[in-house]
Amino acid sequence: MDASGQQAMPPLVIDAAAQKLQELAISTDWLTLSARSAIETASRVYARCPPQQRKLAGIDAANYLQAVIPQIQADVLEQHGSYGPVRWLWYLRRTPNSLFEGGYRTTLGYDRILAEMLSSKFTASDASGMADRVAFRVDDAVFRHLVRYVGRVKLLSHLHSLYRRVGKGAVLDASRPLLMANTSEAIERAIQIYDQRHDRHHEFSGAGLGMVTIEPDFQLLVNEQLNREPMAFLSMGCTPSFQAPITYPDGAGGLSIATVSVQHVISKLSLARILNPVGVEAGIPHYLPGIAALAQLLMLVPAICVHVPWALSSITQQGYVFVGEERLRDIVDHHIHGIVEQLAPLTPGFAWPANFIQWRDSLLAVTASVWPLSSGNVMRRFRGNFLIDTTGASHALLHRLELNRSPAIGNMRGREFELQCQDLIDGTSWEPPPEVKSLRGRPLRQSGGVLTDIDAIGVRERTLLIVSCKSVIYDRDYDQGVFRVIRNAQATIDGAVEAWEGIVAELRRQPIGENFDLSKFDEIIGVVCSPFAVYSSEERTLAFVKPNLRVSSSMLELRDWLTGNAASKS
Repeated sequence: MDASGQQAMPPLVIDAAAQKLQELAISTDWLTLSARSAIETASRVYARCPPQQRKLAGIDAANYLQAVIPQIQADVLEQHGSYGPVRWLWYLRRTPNSLFEGGYRTTLGYDRILAEMLSSKFTASDASGMADRVAFRVDDAVFRHLVRYVGRVKLLSHLHSLYRRVGKGAVLDASRPLLMANTSEAIERAIQIYDQRHDRHHEFSGAGLGMVTIEPDFQLLVNEQLNREPMAFLSMGCTPSFQAPITYPDGAGGLSIATVSVQHVISKLSLARILNPVGVEAGIPHYLPGIAALAQLLMLVPAICVHVPWALSSITQQGYVFVGEERLRDIVDHHIHGIVEQLAPLTPGFAWPANFIQWRDSLLAVTASVWPLSSGNVMRRFRGNFLIDTTGASHALLHRLELNRSPAIGNMRGREFELQCQDLIDGTSWEPPPEVKSLRGRPLRQSGGVLTDIDAIGVRERTLLIVSCKSVIYDRDYDQGVFRVIRNAQATIDGAVEAWEGIVAELRRQPIGENFDLSKFDEIIGVVCSPFAVYSSEERTLAFVKPNLRVSSSMLELRDWLTGNAASKS
């Protein structure tokens, strides 16, 4: 107890390197240094790869950016190759957020991951500055080198953003080395609306499956059924950080309780829906070989924390832990059989890594991609140790959850998304009574033909909500901004909105059909729902049918409106 009678917090553990980097960020004009390094790289690449025209649009602009971006990436690697992948990650996980922040909430996360994924491409050998632990020098020269690297990474991120804007209709201004984008007033407004929606609802993990299979923020309902399912333990960066007591090595071979600054939070995630996203009849998802070792690693996190005394404090502070290879071998070989026993019944016929060597080699094969951005290289060798990047592994798992676009899978994917949307509605005050809910999925007949079928339905007092679900996929091509993918997705949503508005208008005009009677409702609201907010520049698609509810809404936007938590319309 302290003098006031309250429980005293355990002593605070200070990360000296992170503290020093923060002090240097305050005392150094790092913005100027960062911008200068970006311009230097842009100028070198522009001289080597000049554009054919000063203004480029459509596929010509996309092709030029496709030529420039790899050269920018190569220049960054050339300028900063004196540090190896472990040293870079050690610095980056301690770098103040201010160096990465931008105009949107997602900028911080995207640019951090981009810097980390690019760092995995370095090949220099690292040497720790201390014999008993992994630590590297932190001084003004190191900070300036770090700032220059971040500046060049943010240039790369800027070009990624330009590529996305070009896919949405922007014209590329290539008249000078620092490329920019020009847009019409209508396109600029559409992009701003999309960016705001994307920034606000960047919680759609699983949208690469054409569904929302993971609960927002990974807050899973804890019940008996879920507790029997295989669980992954994800670590994800959190902003702002917070202080919490945690078991910490005392430096004398024992453990004590200390307070640490938590930068990465650990949450449980059920793997059942990931392993069978559209039902067992679809077979093993094609992405399973690429995530198998990642899933096993994230299931192993509690075991690693038990057997490695510093693991929990390291993961919560830096999102990774150093483990000796022999100790890691013992942990994996001791626990992996039980993990396979949990996973195998959900994936009949799939051969899971069943020992340390199989698991290690499979995990080492998970490599990062800088563009399109996809995490990887989550196990980095350092002398006789491995850096196990649990936060990188968490992102890598989520980045790889992408179903293909085949018609057969598409039908099953669409059916599952419709059920998810109905489940969402049923969990709110809009849950329909049985006689209305029975209309869901049934062909509604009118004037001797089929008018439509309703994918999801809700009722509140005398208002009827009918939803057309579109299982559009947010995969790495969409995230990258591939021109044809962006345009195809927009065409899908624009067409769905136009068709659904026609259906709603007909039901309002003639609410009684051959097998339905909607005449008791004073109002019928129609919404097209997708797993994420799909970009569109069409005013019709961006229109609001109700305050804070667009005619084309993501599932989470619909959730917020149904529960009364919608933000003010943009």
